[in-house]
Amino acid sequence: MELKKFIAPFDAEEPLKYLEQIFGIEERLLEECQLNGSETDFNTDIVYLAYEDNTLLGMIHATIPKATPHIAGLSAMFTTPAARGKGLGNILFKAIVDEVSSHNVRLTVLGTCNPIAAKLYAKYGFAFCPGSNVMARFSSGNMVDFTNDYYTVPKGKITVSHGNQAMRIPIVPLVLQTNLPLILDINTKIFNSNTITQRSCMGLFPRYEELRKHGGDYFMAFDDSGTLGAAASVCRMDDGTFRGDFFSLPSFEYAIPEMLQKMEDDFSNVYFEIAKNDTVKKKHLEENGFKPIGDSYCKTDEFTINTVKYAR
Repeated sequence: MELKKFIAPFDAEEPLKYLEQIFGIEERLLEECQLNGSETDFNTDIVYLAYEDNTLLGMIHATIPKATPHIAGLSAMFTTPAARGKGLGNILFKAIVDEVSSHNVRLTVLGTCNPIAAKLYAKYGFAFCPGSNVMARFSSGNMVDFTNDYYTVPKGKITVSHGNQAMRIPIVPLVLQTNLPLILDINTKIFNSNTITQRSCMGLFPRYEELRKHGGDYFMAFDDSGTLGAAASVCRMDDGTFRGDFFSLPSFEYAIPEMLQKMEDDFSNVYFEIAKNDTVKKKHLEENGFKPIGDSYCKTDEFTINTVKYAR
């Protein structure tokens, strides 16, 4: 058995075909846009493929953002039916963990709802983050230490800009911070994991990309160290209006007025819909000239959240 290391872009058609067969077309599309080289300005994508006699047996993929190389995301792990039961999953996973460790990554995340896979990942120091299907591994061994150091105080100037693929991995640990609103982003259906289980990991960023494909947009706020501390989105509604939403770490809140302004600059009739009991978002909207215009609701699989709409 031989492990081969590849860095995107490379000809990934064979493993992509297996991904589609095992996990479906959505998983293939998620990986394809990373492995074909279209994100090389933002991320380093490293893949290990396992072969025996030139026959592909398995794959695993790590994404390390260039602006934030201290975090990483793992995805696309599979073994072919012919390779199962031979310990290949352990070999692949050890190889990718050793790889990200060699890059001095402090936080590595992955998503799984498979208890057998989770047992393997736990052997290498991964544990489930509260209220989620996301597993994380901290080089310090302590989630609290990482959060206090990484998120508490912005490091330098905060820059607000249109979103891009630099958000792909940093959006995951940001979403899992518990000191955030009940509805993080109504447009991407991302909620506080204290209340609603966060079942997605690498599928979070594609939700923002989908908004742009359908006439909306998204925005991000990074500090000088590359920490993503706030995100905002605009969704084009069926009636031609545009619904905005945003969420921010407390330490990044002074970037919110600029995010709101960028949304208004690009979308003339944007309105906001937030949880009725969200006093923080209400405060920011009212301080920036928005007023309540009516009640509504947001329905999740678990329950219904009463909301209020704000507009100029």
